[in-house]
Amino acid sequence: MVDIWGNNNLLGLQKQKSKRGTLYSFDKDKILQRQKGLCAGKDCKKEHNGKRVPINIRSNFDHVKPLALGGKDILSNLQALCPNCHQFKTREDRKMISLRKKKSSSNNINLHSPVNLDVFKSL
Repeated sequence: MVDIWGNNNLLGLQKQKSKRGTLYSFDKDKILQRQKGLCAGKDCKKEHNGKRVPINIRSNFDHVKPLALGGKDILSNLQALCPNCHQFKTREDRKMISLRKKKSSSNNINLHSPVNLDVFKSL
């Protein structure tokens, strides 16, 4: 059994649920038409001798703004990328997600830590 992302799941094991919806081939076609059949990577031209790489329905489809950073799972937030651009963008997205997690964890107050009640006696 192969899932919509092209991953082999021959045992039929359920994967951990994610916020991602199903990306059907007609949705992929819309994305490819919007991009005129070319990679949407911001540095694709620079990396491939001044030309964007042609892509097809079997290309890597990616969220422009990652779900983990507040992006929505809608067609306007999806793009098709060549393998090189997808790898680069994924690496950059993971860095941003990691930074966001570090920042939010440093801003969180531990509500389960012991409280010194002597502070409130003077009130």
